[in-house]
Amino acid sequence: MGAGSETLDPEKGLSKGPNPIPNPPGKSKGPNPTPNLPRKSSDSEKIISSINDKWEENLDEAGDVSLRQFEASSDALQWHERDDVRSQNKPNISTGIHLSLLEGLSSERITAFGDLPFQVSKAFFHNHFLDYLPAGRSKPTPNSFFFKWPRRVLQRSERWDRETRIRADKPYDSDTLTDPAKLGLDHQRLKAKQVNLSLRTKQTNFRAKQVNLSLRAKQIHYRIRLHIPDTFGMLPMNAARFSAGKLMDVLSHFSLGVLVFDARRQHIITRKRYVRGKLSDKNVQPTVEDCFVESPTRERFINELNRIGPVKVGKDPERVIMAILSKFIREDYLAILTNFRDALDYVDLAMSNDDILQDAMPNWRALFGRWRKEFPQITRSISDILDHHTTPEEVPVPRVSEHAEDPGAILWLREEFSSIAQDMEVVRVRAKLTFQALMSTMAIVESEKAIAQANTISKLTNLAFFFIPLTLSASLFALLELLASLLVGRPSSWSDQFHPLAIAKCFLNSLSAS
Repeated sequence: MGAGSETLDPEKGLSKGPNPIPNPPGKSKGPNPTPNLPRKSSDSEKIISSINDKWEENLDEAGDVSLRQFEASSDALQWHERDDVRSQNKPNISTGIHLSLLEGLSSERITAFGDLPFQVSKAFFHNHFLDYLPAGRSKPTPNSFFFKWPRRVLQRSERWDRETRIRADKPYDSDTLTDPAKLGLDHQRLKAKQVNLSLRTKQTNFRAKQVNLSLRAKQIHYRIRLHIPDTFGMLPMNAARFSAGKLMDVLSHFSLGVLVFDARRQHIITRKRYVRGKLSDKNVQPTVEDCFVESPTRERFINELNRIGPVKVGKDPERVIMAILSKFIREDYLAILTNFRDALDYVDLAMSNDDILQDAMPNWRALFGRWRKEFPQITRSISDILDHHTTPEEVPVPRVSEHAEDPGAILWLREEFSSIAQDMEVVRVRAKLTFQALMSTMAIVESEKAIAQANTISKLTNLAFFFIPLTLSASLFALLELLASLLVGRPSSWSDQFHPLAIAKCFLNSLSAS
């Protein structure tokens, strides 16, 4: 894949130039071969040691930083993994590079980047937090390009319920209408752990430090690789935002790299206990649980790197890393396409069942609403990949798969992602047609219900026309019977005046007069 590079010239300083893909030590191919410099010298070793110490010192000061070191030894090639406090040091495969894998960014980590002996643009961190890149940019940042892709993951039902409660602004596990904290009831408070950091709260200038002139004379190559996948929106599909950062080659055998992953989505759970309506313990330590069952992308990347093995990674680590990222993107997009198709198949087949349609309609409406929001972003993401990661000449990268681990296996990214883009467009059109069919089916069902209700009302009206005269006649007959019973034993004058026949005659006369 093509990417830009920067070179430091002792006379001209920082300048832009082509991006030659580094070759393994001792091998030089192409029009821009790496200078054949001595592998060991006192000056170069001091420079490399100072940069490495400065890098580790700044990252260690940042706190919970995951650092992967690739160190070559004369006895055996081993990848010494130094993780954060959750893991122990353990030997693994090795290459000739130092690669740092960071999960999440904090203010301390960003400040540590600013103290490094080479320039890290603020746009590197700013773009990492964007859901999608702004339009109208040929290159988002100098010597940078971007990957954005969603990832499908699994989520248990109880964690789905927590996520739903947090989104509904009811961050507690109780079903009471009132907040249980106000009622003094034992419950668990739920909170989503923040994964993004707003850079607007802290203005930091990331300026390049003064680089040693002897280091400039060695023509250090800066290779920046920044990858940002898009957020997907659906809870079962977690955004696997992935950022890859600077790769620096020094003297053709020393490399320095940064891969920045999104922090994993987590829930913070705090148990609240009350005694007589008052909180009993205010110093309860909260517990943190992952939202999803799947392994984070950082662990996924490490496992894939281990699976390939030290021999193939050591031949060309940069191309292998890019091949792994390309494999992840292809696999995740294909999995999402499969998920889309399965969901649309289920909706199409279930539309004929009125009972399922009535019960699932609220969820389906929300589902299609999220899809309408996410489809343009997915299309935009694939377009960015085609624009920034492939050239019209379709630069190839090695295929990394279960059966083809040879870095010489070639995959044409433009053809692959163009095919994915076409499949995604087909799914988008199908989703639009399915939604229209769903709305038409719901309109037919509602019309049938309205017609049935109208028929029922018509029948009730017919019954009313039949029973109203009967009710009036029965009422009049009952009134006459009541008057007749009251006139029993009365004088004849009263009987003649209030006789039922006389009353009926007066009633009929009044009707005829009106």
